[in-house]
Amino acid sequence: MHSHHMGLNKMKNMKTFKLYFEQYELLTEAKANTHLTHLEELVLTKGEAGYKTARGFITDLLSHLQGKSKRKVNTTVKWDGAPAMFVGKHPDTGKFFVGTKSVFNKTGPKINYTDNDVEMNHGHAPGLADKLKKALKYLPKLGIKGVLQGDFMFDSSSVNEEIIDGVKHFTFKPNTIKYAVEKDSKLGKEIANSVFGIIFHTGYADLDSPPQYGINVKGLKKVPGVWVDDAVFSDTTGTVTLTTDEAKQVRDFVKTADSIKVDYRDLPLDLLNIYANSEIQKGKFLEDPEDSFNNFVIGLPEEWQKRLINVNQKLVNLKLKRVLRRKWLSLRSKKMI
Repeated sequence: MHSHHMGLNKMKNMKTFKLYFEQYELLTEAKANTHLTHLEELVLTKGEAGYKTARGFITDLLSHLQGKSKRKVNTTVKWDGAPAMFVGKHPDTGKFFVGTKSVFNKTGPKINYTDNDVEMNHGHAPGLADKLKKALKYLPKLGIKGVLQGDFMFDSSSVNEEIIDGVKHFTFKPNTIKYAVEKDSKLGKEIANSVFGIIFHTGYADLDSPPQYGINVKGLKKVPGVWVDDAVFSDTTGTVTLTTDEAKQVRDFVKTADSIKVDYRDLPLDLLNIYANSEIQKGKFLEDPEDSFNNFVIGLPEEWQKRLINVNQKLVNLKLKRVLRRKWLSLRSKKMI
């Protein structure tokens, strides 16, 4: 399975590959694009409706990738890069700056024009500071108009070589997904000649303007050593395809998910979402569902009690504790793993 977009490169080899989905509401929010909801989180944020939305997105995308759709694919890919960077010319000073989403801080926005600014604002996080300094060094030559938001993908120190199915690949893992690109491919050769890689996906006329999604990088200048791309996935249907086995694997996963009967009533979906994200931050992401479920349930009574204490200290009485105990036991009985 090949494409200029390595996020779709050989699903069977990319065990850490996860589809990402930009929630529809984001397209109408007139504010900075500082958070995207993951496809797998929709069931936790929207319950049954979220599952149906995620399922529909997966089956539609599957049709595209099997070449069954007669229309051209027109969607965007959520690259899993990190950190998110905001770069461009500051509207007040006309100077080139870089930053994280902290450029939107209401008090004390962290705007970085120089390496010294980076040290002052982000010196406590050496890894982040190093990437921002490289952005300051390489990105001004792109000729960016306004402000662009992008995800850092790689630099010369983070690209490794691996052999996958007997073929040499470049690999890099900026966040939770590991990307692989065949070394001898056109994209592989571009990466080999690059010291900094970034994906731009959102534009702003200035820091007070609403985001413009689906921007492309065609208007940017070519800078030696800098790999730049956008999130627009514009291959004609059939160019990027899934094998029959891969398509069957996806459909089997969907069928298995459909077969799980979930009673969404009284489920602490918000707490489940928080717990899942806590595992992601530790680099685990539900690797052992049995262990994750047990850890979540063990900590649940304490979390519920904290919430009640926050609402009203007097509410934490014996009667409510009994109610919580019943809910806890009910949740354990609903275990569907």
